[in-house]
Amino acid sequence: MNDSFIFKTVKPVIEAVSDQGLRTALLNSYEKSGDSLRKIEDCFAALSSRHHEAQFYKTFLNAWHCTHLKMLPIYGLSCRLQRLALENDGRQRDHLFLAAAYNAKTSHEDLNIDALGDKTHSLLYDELAAALSGGDDWKLAEHSLKEATDFKEWIYQNMVFEDIRIGLLTNMFSEIFNHGEYSFSLAHFQKTYADWFGFSPEKAKRLSVYIKIHVESNVEEAHFNCVIQALEQYRKSTGEWVDYAECEKLFCEYLNRVASIMERLKQLSQ
Repeated sequence: MNDSFIFKTVKPVIEAVSDQGLRTALLNSYEKSGDSLRKIEDCFAALSSRHHEAQFYKTFLNAWHCTHLKMLPIYGLSCRLQRLALENDGRQRDHLFLAAAYNAKTSHEDLNIDALGDKTHSLLYDELAAALSGGDDWKLAEHSLKEATDFKEWIYQNMVFEDIRIGLLTNMFSEIFNHGEYSFSLAHFQKTYADWFGFSPEKAKRLSVYIKIHVESNVEEAHFNCVIQALEQYRKSTGEWVDYAECEKLFCEYLNRVASIMERLKQLSQ
């Protein structure tokens, strides 16, 4: 039985999915990926276990960034849906525009559209990273990890060049995974700041706000449900049948790819 923290966190959200086939594919992918989830959780545990060399933090931050902050491919996917809508008319057009709108809605919080004066999630990540690495050179290619850059390219390929259905499923799964991973990683980041960098509990919490805002108010859970709505609108427009076996395979690949990144990072931490 998969008893990982991440799975326990996402399971109630997945169980509320009304599409039985999709719900089963999601649950199965997590059930079958216990080893991958363990590798992911072990990496965060290693992060907070001691103070590391500066190079490790830079590589970690560069790699973790590649698995998040996916606004460019999300925008590309929304543009594809909008373009397809303009090529159709009537109810097909309406459904496609709604699909584009629901998909794009996953970036509203990232851009702080409704919070005038606040920082974008990208800037919040920069602050989180600067506190660990001492600057912003973690962004340089010399600190990149092949597994992470390959993952980033895979995400972009799925959302911008593969079938739109694959793009929506990829975005949808990224949101539910983020919900679990952010929930697990928050305490490890705060522990790292407090125990190994000597920051006060208040400053540790402030530096972790990039993660915290994704955990509070169920932001990623809401994004997950947005993409489910986008997928449903796309299906109504095209009449395409969802291959749930294909879904499960895609979801498992997502978890395996992230796990390979985190396993490599843990090796570098030793």
